Amino acid sequence: MTLLHRSLVAIAISASLAGCYTDTEATVPMPENPEPLLPLDPKDISLQIGDSTIDAMEESVVITTLEGEEKRVNVETFKGIDYATQARFEHSEYAPLADEVDATEFGYACMQNRATAQTQDEDCLNLNIWRPAGADAGEDLPVYVFIHGGDFEYGSGSEALVHGDTVVAQGSDDGKPFIYVSLNYRLGLLGSHWVDGKTNPEGGNFGLGDQKNALKWINENIYHFGGDETNVTVVGQGAGAMSLGILQQDDNKAPIANKYFDKAIMQSNPYGFEYKGYSAAESIATTVCEELGLYDIETGDNTLKSTLNLVLAIVPDDVKEILEPIIEQMDDE
Repeated sequence: MTLLHRSLVAIAISASLAGCYTDTEATVPMPENPEPLLPLDPKDISLQIGDSTIDAMEESVVITTLEGEEKRVNVETFKGIDYATQARFEHSEYAPLADEVDATEFGYACMQNRATAQTQDEDCLNLNIWRPAGADAGEDLPVYVFIHGGDFEYGSGSEALVHGDTVVAQGSDDGKPFIYVSLNYRLGLLGSHWVDGKTNPEGGNFGLGDQKNALKWINENIYHFGGDETNVTVVGQGAGAMSLGILQQDDNKAPIANKYFDKAIMQSNPYGFEYKGYSAAESIATTVCEELGLYDIETGDNTLKSTLNLVLAIVPDDVKEILEPIIEQMDDE
């Protein structure tokens, strides 16, 4: 094809395309592209829960129904409620619901070696409750309690992945309302350092003891939030599933299953990992204390007793002289 022919063909194509664009309105309607539905701003609310006045949040959640429709559903959220108090390397103490509670923000996450959305602190034994908006005491709603995973080393009940707002909103919209609870428990050495069961009847594990106190708290208080304390399902993922396996074991002294919960769901239960027995936990504790210079060969003492022990074991000698009186005063307080 000659250059002239090519030019004529190009001109003809351009002219035909130009004819396609006119000022005439289209006879076929264009498809609609609606704006996505967004949640409304959360609202502060103050509620009477049993004998307590609790400041909480009413939040708007956007869900997609089975029919593909987007809609807003309101839920009420109670964040960071303390269920127990704790001292380092001791079992936690149950804490009743206070007379006045600020439950508008998540509490501290437990100490761990990974970043968390919330600030980490040892004062971390708190739980979160999501319920349908307008629920009240005596409604006897089913209760689901979630124990997070993380190898007993990391995780939190306030991480976005385990929030209960969406599932509670979906259940409420589907006519099957329920209450969802997530919780924190101590992790790492602070949660699972071995305790000699011969000298300490409670023995270990501190993190599992925290979970027991949380379940006790739910059993004694969830009625006031509209839940049925006799219809509690505990859901555990990973280390949470391993925790459930332990919590379901029969304990005549302090039974947990069939007292604080009657159903269990274990997700990704890591059966490939051996559950630590008494001797294995003792051996790990000995190794840790040997590395820190805290193991007493003569007495076999491998307990982590205080802030002073932990800090002075790892700082240079010249710094010890400066820190020792300060830390001793902290421990006394």
